[in-house]
Amino acid sequence: MLKLFNDFELYYDYGNMCAYGLRGRNGGLICKPTGWLSNNPALLASVTHKGNGLHEHEECMGGNAKLAAVYTKQLAKSLVDAFTSEMQDLGDERFILATSTSTPMPGTPAWPAPSTPGPGPMLEDDHVSLQKDPDSWRPLLKEAAERLEGKVAVAAEIKPSAFLEQVKALVPWHISFAQIYRTPKTRRLPTQRMLNVPEITHRGAALLYHDNTIEVESQALEDLTNPNSRFERSVRVAIFIYGKPMAVETSAQRRTLSKLTSPPTPVAVEPEQTMKPWEPGAADISFPGLSEDQVPRWMQNALERIHSNLGRFNERVTLDLLYTKDSSGETFAFLNQVDDATTLQVLTLVNDRNSSTITSALVKGWFQHYGLPETLLVDAEGAMKSFAFDELMAQSNIMVRF
Repeated sequence: MLKLFNDFELYYDYGNMCAYGLRGRNGGLICKPTGWLSNNPALLASVTHKGNGLHEHEECMGGNAKLAAVYTKQLAKSLVDAFTSEMQDLGDERFILATSTSTPMPGTPAWPAPSTPGPGPMLEDDHVSLQKDPDSWRPLLKEAAERLEGKVAVAAEIKPSAFLEQVKALVPWHISFAQIYRTPKTRRLPTQRMLNVPEITHRGAALLYHDNTIEVESQALEDLTNPNSRFERSVRVAIFIYGKPMAVETSAQRRTLSKLTSPPTPVAVEPEQTMKPWEPGAADISFPGLSEDQVPRWMQNALERIHSNLGRFNERVTLDLLYTKDSSGETFAFLNQVDDATTLQVLTLVNDRNSSTITSALVKGWFQHYGLPETLLVDAEGAMKSFAFDELMAQSNIMVRF
């Protein structure tokens, strides 16, 4: 994921699935922080709403974990609405027509739509994007307290482990150093380690206070005025994280991106792209009741060309004999009939290769069900070069090509 993130200059953020109506087996909401990568800030914002913190969560374990693997309709609608809006802003005719105001899906919570921030101070989430939901941190802080309980040492580095992976899921940083700490009095800064790891640009902390409340904070080191400031309340246990956040778009970047969007340039129709009335397929597609404002002329021409290039059903049909054996080794012959435009295939069992048998199978099969084709493409099979076959083709006005 890091390679994908860096190679394609993507944006990262996370959302809480409770904001999109994800519920567990008992009907309660499931938080399930979910990270997303995208090259489009608007699409990323549509799937990264955060919970409002005013409700309780079911644990994402057991049967709930299976339920959480399925994205909700609210999440899908939020993403589709954002995609449609982006396509309209880019001038895509397919989406400009869809300008009617959509009504919320039944049961869809009215979460506020993401807005583009105007000039002003940069928000913390613009450059840190740290998971702030207390319920997401509570199991990790509880485990940290259990690990340090009864130990002489008050702190321990978090080594590569499942515990560290859970921390990474909540902290989308390039983490250089993380530790758990019992009853810290002040905020900490690993100055000795920073001499060897210059990539540390931010610090974060998840704090479990003695009153059982949880607070999550993060800071850029360049903004620190007092690196070792004291905590305002008594901390029971803390998880300290140091590293460099992944590149999430800032307010200034979003304003720059919005300025880059320019009105679409009308698509000019080249003369050679316009089908003449006498060309095959030119009259097969029409657009009754639609003006060129609704279906531009260039799109009409493109659809006509595609239709003409692909061909029409029953315009060209290929014929040959196909032989196959069953499990006992007995050989069977089939008249293989395939429509060139749609690749519809029909197999008719024939008893022999005589011309009368082949023509009878063709007439009672394909001709009876689908009508006479304009052209038949056949191989050099003897039955298809016989007088009876040629006479049938002449009477049916079917062109035969070998």
